[in-house]
Amino acid sequence: MKRITAILTALCLLLTAAPALGDEVFTVQDIHGASYESDQEYLRISCPVEGESRVTVTIADENGSITYQRDYGMCSGTFRSEDIYLRLNGAETLYNISVSTGESTSSFQVNRTMPRLRGNAACAVGYPLSDLSGTGGWKTATILDVNALQGSSLTVPMHASGAYTLGSVTFSVRDGRLIVDADIAQGVDGEIDRATVYVATNPIDAQNLGTKSFGGVSGSLGEAISLNGTDYVAVYVKLTVSFDPSGVPASPDTWLDGQQELWQRMQMMQTGEAVG
Repeated sequence: MKRITAILTALCLLLTAAPALGDEVFTVQDIHGASYESDQEYLRISCPVEGESRVTVTIADENGSITYQRDYGMCSGTFRSEDIYLRLNGAETLYNISVSTGESTSSFQVNRTMPRLRGNAACAVGYPLSDLSGTGGWKTATILDVNALQGSSLTVPMHASGAYTLGSVTFSVRDGRLIVDADIAQGVDGEIDRATVYVATNPIDAQNLGTKSFGGVSGSLGEAISLNGTDYVAVYVKLTVSFDPSGVPASPDTWLDGQQELWQRMQMMQTGEAVG
């Protein structure tokens, strides 16, 4: 039993001491008063040491609380620290780092920021997919009154990653055809990687939006999609986006006013057709 405990303890120590992956580490070589910004989780310090000196690294947050301190003992040539984890609190966290070598101390700052989000989901706000098809989590479709939109357009927020307002989505109807455009907001560092527009022209297809059973019409952004003469449609704008979340506003309520009423009208329209 003692042997098993010792083995498990050793494994835990190895895991704790394991170095970070190369693309997760920000390396600093100039430690003399510079200021840096990094979205990497780990910091590595690599700097020359004159002669042979005792090296100590101390890291404090912006409130002065020490978050890391280590005496590396006597070093010479090029000093290289371990990979030091910098915790991110909120959108960014400022750290003050000092490196003592013998009788001298050098300091610098690192502002730890949120990493760029890649391949995240986004959609137009409107009506929860979970209420239509029972799937989709936070994702939403948008139910449109085709006649009300004929010759005009409707612009709604673009909801990304279940947490951000990344831009806007615009629905336009021209001659019975739907055109969907999506734009990243000005000042936001982001892009749309992929996009597919799914259009349900009847309640049955609407209840399959976001699932493999969807049998309605699909198209691309900017494409004129035929609405087959229907009065109401449910549109799921499925987007894949990448963006820097720093400064991006939080999401609004993902419900649009009047969506519940439009969904009821769409269902009644189908019922009327069945009775007729």
